[in-house]
Amino acid sequence: MKIGVLGLGYMGATHVSAWKNVPGVTLAAVMSSDEKKLSGDLTAIEGNLGNSGELLDFSAVTKHRTIEAALADRNWMRWTSVSRQICIAPRRWRLCAPANMCWWKSPSR
Repeated sequence: MKIGVLGLGYMGATHVSAWKNVPGVTLAAVMSSDEKKLSGDLTAIEGNLGNSGELLDFSAVTKHRTIEAALADRNWMRWTSVSRQICIAPRRWRLCAPANMCWWKSPSR
């Protein structure tokens, strides 16, 4: 299954790390407005679990800079997002609804 991750903050980076260890899953695309993160450099990311970001090879991953461009890309099968803000605006909701969107909410919120 091809996966895309919307947002490369702490939780997005956590999803990328998790997905790369799941057999049969390919990280196909990522979305971020941060060029450094799109390059695969997630080393500046720190979270509350004591782990930090890593340097990843995104050379074979499609990079998107806007949510609209990411959701218009049909070369993936599922998107994951850890932020409901990604699709909360009405103009974005119409994009997310048919986009095979999976959303995980942090249990601490």
